[in-house]
Amino acid sequence: MYLPALAAHPDAEVIAVCGRDRATTEAFAATWGIPQWFTDPTAMLDDVALDAVIVATANATHFPLTMAALDRGIRVLCEKPLALDADQAAAMAARAAAAGVTTMVPFTYHYMPVNRWVKRLIEQGFVGRPLHLNARYYTNFGFDTAYSWRFDRLAAGAGIIGDLGSHWIHLARWLLDEPEQSVSAVGSTFTQRADRPDGGDYERLEDSAVMTVRYASGAYGVLQVSSVCHEGTPFGQTHHLEVHGDAGTIYATCDWDTVQEVRGVRAGAGGGAQVLPIPDDIWGDVRRDTVHDTYRDVFRTTNAMTRGWISAIQAGEVIGPGFDEGLAVQRMIDASVRSAATGGCPMPVPVARTPGHGLDDVIRRDGAVRPPPGTDLHVLAIDHRWQIEEMVDAAGADRSRIVPLKTLLYDAFSLVAAERNDVGVLIDDLYGVELLDRATGRGHWLAHAIDRPRSRPVEFQCENDVE
Repeated sequence: MYLPALAAHPDAEVIAVCGRDRATTEAFAATWGIPQWFTDPTAMLDDVALDAVIVATANATHFPLTMAALDRGIRVLCEKPLALDADQAAAMAARAAAAGVTTMVPFTYHYMPVNRWVKRLIEQGFVGRPLHLNARYYTNFGFDTAYSWRFDRLAAGAGIIGDLGSHWIHLARWLLDEPEQSVSAVGSTFTQRADRPDGGDYERLEDSAVMTVRYASGAYGVLQVSSVCHEGTPFGQTHHLEVHGDAGTIYATCDWDTVQEVRGVRAGAGGGAQVLPIPDDIWGDVRRDTVHDTYRDVFRTTNAMTRGWISAIQAGEVIGPGFDEGLAVQRMIDASVRSAATGGCPMPVPVARTPGHGLDDVIRRDGAVRPPPGTDLHVLAIDHRWQIEEMVDAAGADRSRIVPLKTLLYDAFSLVAAERNDVGVLIDDLYGVELLDRATGRGHWLAHAIDRPRSRPVEFQCENDVE
């Protein structure tokens, strides 16, 4: 989908391509008239004067290829999911922010007319306060029993949760305009797939999953993604979206054949949901006859996604969704994978900091009602201090084990604290940077301690904020 979009953009010129297989890459370059081709990405990045690169490869290579480009000051569009896990995604987002380059993660369904119309209706107050969102993505490619890297843990990181779930995670975040607090996920591997081409075995990932998400406002979403559905459409897939609020309901359907429809009903109205025609200004000049024609035109003739990214680079502007959103989605993917591994236990979802900014080091309260003065504040202190280090040393354990211990303590605490406004957690940033990220924005008090060796009691920064 990228080359047709670039070929039609007046400010874009594709001057090099890199692939794994020599013959395939050479043939690809010849087909598209690309003057230079490589099988070594480092050689391409070093030998060609590139302004921007598109990383459209297996997930396991997103991190090294993107970091190599960013180290050279090159703008990057990287396919979703952004990385194998949130640690990689955080490093990529931080490096991009430090380099000051324009990035993009191509969540394609963000740009489709149906979803843009749903977004506008929500913003215009059609549903009032959103209460819950249901999104279903059904497709059939998961019935194929051949090996696919998309279902290989080492190559993909996550299965359908990362592949299709990333689209729905982003779409829900965008439509509701708020972060997630927790997720409970279940996944299944229904198709038994072949070994790797070299005959090697591997951990086979889920081809169907359901995520139940609690958002910061209290609204929740059910995001279902499955690659083992017979839909009988030209693309073998269908999309279904419902948003219910205290003032109305929206139903949206895209059958990937000829139906691109939004229906709605307001509170108190009779007769069921009625068609809400997509406005002409959203359609623009794209074709409306089939979904595939709409899809082609959106990404080849409008300033959406890849073409918008090129235009933003040319204008020196920032455009989204960028790596910050890719990181937020990756954290949801990771939490969903952790939840699915337990059979569906709720997992907290860390709120991503703005990449490149320092740690929050004041006591604060995010997303809930502040307790009145005089209220007792119950605090869990997860602090490395010398006692924990000495305990770990005495046990003959590696101090790196302090990190998962603190994470386990916090995850347990956050589940207990979810519905209370009189609890808090104290986390230092030694053995705890990622944990501070995870705790940010969770709706309970968060404090970052001043490091004072062997101090009793622990001192706080901005201690006057404590009532």
